[in-house]
Amino acid sequence: MRGSLRSVLFVGLGMLATAQLAAGQTQPKLTREALHYVHSVDGATLYDAYCATCHGRTARGNGAAAALLEVPVPDLTLIVVRDGKFDERHVMFHILRNSEPMPDWHRVLRTNYNECDGLAHRAAVNLTRHLETLQVAAR
Repeated sequence: MRGSLRSVLFVGLGMLATAQLAAGQTQPKLTREALHYVHSVDGATLYDAYCATCHGRTARGNGAAAALLEVPVPDLTLIVVRDGKFDERHVMFHILRNSEPMPDWHRVLRTNYNECDGLAHRAAVNLTRHLETLQVAAR
């Protein structure tokens, strides 16, 4: 696969979060040392890479880094229950906006897709569509 189709995988961020918790730090750090590259724009792969560390493998807000955060990590399986529907644009807004404690995923995606907005947008769309499949109301 072409080198421009790189996404960031948080391999070891759970271990990093545990080490930071033990060291008394309250906020996990997004560092290049904590990142590993994979070649994919698949939504499930992106969720595992970007989201599972905080939101958990089952998207219920119980990931390894969640204990480090000062604010509760939302349960992503309840978007439809909370909002009454799954609004793709609203979900993408939350993924791509730069707000604490969420990392600046738009910058991360653009950087790792060699500043290609088209691939970064495709990755965000695929991630959003994957989140839609996780909704408890959709099961």
